[in-house]
Amino acid sequence: VIASDLAFDEEMIERFRREGEALRQLRHPNIVEFIDAFQHDEQSMIVMEYVSGGSLHDLIERGPLSIERTRQIALELCDALTRAHHLNAIHRDIKPENVLIAEDGTPKLTDFGMARLVRESRQLTGSGARIGTPYYMSPEAWEGKPLDAQADIWSLGVVLFEMLSGQVPFGGDTLVAVMNKVLTAPLPELKELRPDAPPGLAEITQRMLVRDKAARYQTMREVGLDLERGEPMMPMRATPTPTPVPPAAPPITVIRPARSGWQWSV
Repeated sequence: VIASDLAFDEEMIERFRREGEALRQLRHPNIVEFIDAFQHDEQSMIVMEYVSGGSLHDLIERGPLSIERTRQIALELCDALTRAHHLNAIHRDIKPENVLIAEDGTPKLTDFGMARLVRESRQLTGSGARIGTPYYMSPEAWEGKPLDAQADIWSLGVVLFEMLSGQVPFGGDTLVAVMNKVLTAPLPELKELRPDAPPGLAEITQRMLVRDKAARYQTMREVGLDLERGEPMMPMRATPTPTPVPPAAPPITVIRPARSGWQWSV
């Protein structure tokens, strides 16, 4: 049971409401089951399935997972997220702490409180706010852009990288350091960190973590199909080359003001 005090935390109440709405639609064996939502003694409560086996974070803390265990967990999470995306729900906070492990080893995705139903016009956060956990946030999330299913693909790619290597690809001690790495640093070579990683699995992970959304996997279903095969089915998408625009005649010089710094919103 998750509860929040109506009198003191309206934003959390809104998050609970959204989590209940999302979970009510997302019935899937790899998503924590929603049981009920109600108010009692000025508290808003959501009742969810109890998952007793700890979290994926706990497993990774013991060291990198086996290749087959990693692949199986990634496949099941892909299946859950394919269902969520089919219902126009973007999770937006995929991380090992939000993957619970049942007693039989089944991974179950939880915490859809940050999910956004694409059809829903209202947003829990203000314009430009950054949603998610820093190490797992996509480049477009750091840039404050609207998020879609490809943001979840990036985040799951970070989790896949971490399951294989025991570390996130873009670490750092401050928000600015993490942001700079996500936006500019090259992706570490997974084969150097996990020499026994199959080349196909390493390439799938790399494609999930392409900064340019046009070259990244487009859907979670594509990721799942490649994980089933053990290697990418299609060549990596090329980044589209912008069509050159001929200069106006006569040419003019445009003086642009200096770009101002942007502020954090957390």
